[in-house]
Order: sequence, then structure tokens, then C-alpha cells
Amino acid sequence: MWDADKAKKGCMQIMRTCGRECCQIAFAFFLFSGLSANLRAQTNQVLPGCKDVAPLPPVLTFVGPGTTPARANEVAFAAGAWGNLFPAPCAHETGVNWFGRWDLGLTHRLDWGFDFQGTEHSSFQSLSATMTARYELLKNLRLETGIGLGDDTEGKSLTGEVGATMGIPGGKRNGWAPYASVRLAAARGRSGRPFAGSNVPPGAVVPMASIGASARVSENMRWVVEGGGGGILSREHTDAGAFVYVAVGLDFVLRRKE
Repeated sequence: MWDADKAKKGCMQIMRTCGRECCQIAFAFFLFSGLSANLRAQTNQVLPGCKDVAPLPPVLTFVGPGTTPARANEVAFAAGAWGNLFPAPCAHETGVNWFGRWDLGLTHRLDWGFDFQGTEHSSFQSLSATMTARYELLKNLRLETGIGLGDDTEGKSLTGEVGATMGIPGGKRNGWAPYASVRLAAARGRSGRPFAGSNVPPGAVVPMASIGASARVSENMRWVVEGGGGGILSREHTDAGAFVYVAVGLDFVLRRKE
């Protein structure tokens, strides 16, 4: 005869047992992943031709192709994942990243401001900041440029970038507005410490492209999702690598009250 109470107790016991097993497996997996990622990162630093490249500038386009309205402030933040992928014997570098922006509209076509980007993989962290200027050349075409500095566990960098963004305005109030951009980012490694013999990370040039879309949440706020990739060209690496990223975040336009 079927006993519902015993069956229910048996199912609960199985679920508790499976839950404990799944937690143990997940913990072991993440522990192994973290240790192996740290080992791969340390291995890159000792293998000839595999050193991490110098910190790159912030590369997110994040909304396009317009500029910040005159006398308004634009604030944005996002988070996501990234990766520097190189052929064997070099190990891939993957991790998480965050992005921040502040822009001020100078005219109805020109703005300037600062972009910030932080990344982390295994035991290494980096931070880069760029002073940017953006100009709306045509209604759906924006030109961008920036110069800045980068700093990570292995050294510092001088950075620069130029790019162009095209887009299609959203049709409805809450409709998605897609955009695409091309960009050339570069970093030159600098010594991380003032004394002789300190590490100088290899420089790199990264031609890349990205696509994204924004959706209006309110009059002054938009959701943004974006992804992109490109090649990593560096004297340190005999073969070109690949740079990829994906991010999601919010963009705010704060207008001054008349």
C-alpha cells in the first residue's frame, strides 16, 4: 500500500543528501578552478613569450552613437567578464571586470570625461583610467578618442585609443536601440617600480569591434548590454591573441534644471 508520508520523507532525505553532495562538488570545482587559474597565471610569467600584456585602456563603448547633452552629466557603471586568449603553450587569462564613466556635455555634439575599468583574474588585478572626448560627426555616427594610464600587479602602462560608433535610434519608448563600434586600443608598458630591474609588461595594440544595445527604462536611465572582441598584437607573443568581453550595466543622464 502506498504511504504518502514515508514517500515524502524519503524524497526529502534524497534531496538533502543530493544537496550536500552538489555543494561539495561545487566547492571542490571552484577551489580547483581558482587554484588552476592562479597556477596558469603564474606559469605565463615564467614561460618565454607568454608574459601578460600591459594594462589596456577601458574599451567599452557603452551606449551610442550620441553624446551627452550640453551642460548635462552622464554617469554609467557596468560589470562583466573578459579574456585574453593566446595559443599554447601560453595560458588563457580570464576574469571579471567592472566599468565606470563620467561625462560632461560641452555642446550638443561634443562631450568629455573619464572612463574607468578594473579587471581581476586569479591573483592579479588591474585598474585603468582614460580621459576621453567624443564628437557626434553625423546624427548616427560618433567619433571617440582618449589617453590614459593603467596599473596592475606586474607594472604600469600609458594607453590610448581611437574609435567610431554607429547606431540606430530605438523606435518605441522602451524599444532596444542597437549600436556597433570599431576601436583601436594601445598600451605601452612602463616599469612598476622606480628601481632598475623592475618588471616592464610588454605593450600591445588591439584592433577590435563591439556590438550592443540599450533600452530606455525611464527618461534619464537606460539598460545597456554589450560584447566585443579583437586581436592582441604584441612583440612579447609570437602569435596573435584574442581579446573578448561581455558586460551589462546602467547609463544615467542627469540634466541641469533650468
